[in-house]
Amino acid sequence: MFLSSLSSIKMGVTGRVSPLRRSAVINRVAILLSFSVLLAGTLPTTAQRPTSNAALSTPLKMGRADANTFVGLVSDRHCGPRHKLRDKSAEECTRTCQRAGASYVLVAGEKIYHLTGNTNDVGLLAGQKAKITGTLQGNTITVNGIGPTE
Repeated sequence: MFLSSLSSIKMGVTGRVSPLRRSAVINRVAILLSFSVLLAGTLPTTAQRPTSNAALSTPLKMGRADANTFVGLVSDRHCGPRHKLRDKSAEECTRTCQRAGASYVLVAGEKIYHLTGNTNDVGLLAGQKAKITGTLQGNTITVNGIGPTE
């Protein structure tokens, strides 16, 4: 419709568009823009609303969620919260340091928990935010289970 209105503009002998035709085109453009804004405002917004209960729940915060659940970033004892190998991702750095002898840790805010127990599963989430279930003794968590956070 807009292109057809542009093609209907007739140039005068001088090659200029007459002011009357120009105002008609501007009015058509203004009407089209107004209509599109009104139409966008009436479209259903269900795609923006979360539909599952998991999406409605608050995200897990770093630290101790309850007596046996901890949330934080899986890292290594050598690097802790700041990875030393700048040319590698957090995941690669954690795995490289672990292969070099550093143990896994859970960085939860200002606290660093040492991880023992089922560390094979911990390696799958190296460098990522994880939810760990286990028992805490001092600053050491004996891992019973681990999973990614939602």
